[in-house]
Amino acid sequence: MRTHIVIFTLTSLLAYGAMAGTWKVMENDKACILLDMDLNFTVGYATATGTKQSNFELPGNASVDDTGSSCGETEANITLAFFEETYKVTFTFEVLSKTYQLSKVNFNYIEDTTRFPDAKDTGKPKTKSGKLTLFTAHVGNSYRCNTPDMDTTITDLKMTFSNVKLQPFNVTKGNFSDESVCTADLAKSTPMPTPAVTTMMMTNMSMTNMSTEILTTVMDINTTTGAVTTKASPTTMATTTKPPTEGNWTVKDSKGKPCMNMAFKANFSYSYQDAKNKTKTETVMLPFTADPSMSTCGENSSTFALQFEHSNNTWMMEMVFDLLNTKDYTQVDGQYNAFQMTELLVNYTDPLSMNYEVNTTRTHFKTNVNMTYKCDADDNIEVEMMNVTFTDVKFQPFAKGQSYPGELQDCKLDDKSSNVVPIAVGCALAGLVVIVLIAYLIGRKRTKSVGYQTV
Repeated sequence: MRTHIVIFTLTSLLAYGAMAGTWKVMENDKACILLDMDLNFTVGYATATGTKQSNFELPGNASVDDTGSSCGETEANITLAFFEETYKVTFTFEVLSKTYQLSKVNFNYIEDTTRFPDAKDTGKPKTKSGKLTLFTAHVGNSYRCNTPDMDTTITDLKMTFSNVKLQPFNVTKGNFSDESVCTADLAKSTPMPTPAVTTMMMTNMSMTNMSTEILTTVMDINTTTGAVTTKASPTTMATTTKPPTEGNWTVKDSKGKPCMNMAFKANFSYSYQDAKNKTKTETVMLPFTADPSMSTCGENSSTFALQFEHSNNTWMMEMVFDLLNTKDYTQVDGQYNAFQMTELLVNYTDPLSMNYEVNTTRTHFKTNVNMTYKCDADDNIEVEMMNVTFTDVKFQPFAKGQSYPGELQDCKLDDKSSNVVPIAVGCALAGLVVIVLIAYLIGRKRTKSVGYQTV
């Protein structure tokens, strides 16, 4: 028998605002789903003269609908009813391998006169639903994210979540388990190191010669500890060093040995609505100074995380690599023979200071576990509403104390690009042969004509 409980206390009011609430789904007198959050809806609707938007919040006194809520090992649903149960929203969570996520939302409502003035379909029931990817956490953990997170996946439905804490699986004794904290919250609580740089300038001038020497402090930043060491190296004003555009990062294990080596360029391209509701596109380059200190190396799974600043906002990119067995490479009993990226997550803030978290679980960058993955060509990965382009890639997320172990394993995109030059050369040679043949035939024809005139 399943029951449900809604908790709406003064404490939650003070902590989260007037509309916050806590919900539990009970099964056999035990809590199996825990949910605590603020949620704002922005719904587009039609009027006789055009379109409008309705904004309202999920009230804290919303009740858990027993018929639409269910617990399970791989799928869980919680349905909340509000506004005299004329509105219902269902959240579906799914387990994917080692993690779970919010994968679907179904929203049923009525365009009433209170929240939808001048609606063309006043009083008619409406439904908006769709698949999405939010709130990814390890199975067995709860998920927490206080930072506002907007989702616009479903047409004419914008949902802004904040102060989220949830656990749809493996609830023990009715309490939240250890937290998986979203990257936006981690970025705010973990400031990036800002080591000082000292520069000394010494100038020697004469009537016939002027030279300027600069003594520049060179920083050597340990990517694991953030420690900084400096050494002085003289340069000259006439020598200009172009800043590198390719990042090269090494993550070390607890013994100080390399466990992950990553070198690549990347840019992030996405669209957003400006203050005048016009669509604009922004492209952000990944700086080579991005901080990898939040990366973690594991025996069978490693996470490479980069944190950097853009327009006074902290961005975060996470790449999850897993070991696997595949028929594409030589198999060894009891051992993994390949690695690949299984998840790419980006947390970013647009020019209007709206925070988003997008991710994809499509696999990428697969190669032999004893090799280093290499790809010079542009490799574009679609991550929901953002495109991430990788270039000049060299990956080894399971380095085991070495720099870049094994041979460089080229990607298929490089094979395609490498065919361009031979094809172009072949076409040019073929064209040259045709031109020479035509010239020969024309010359021969003229020679015959001159011979006839002589006779």
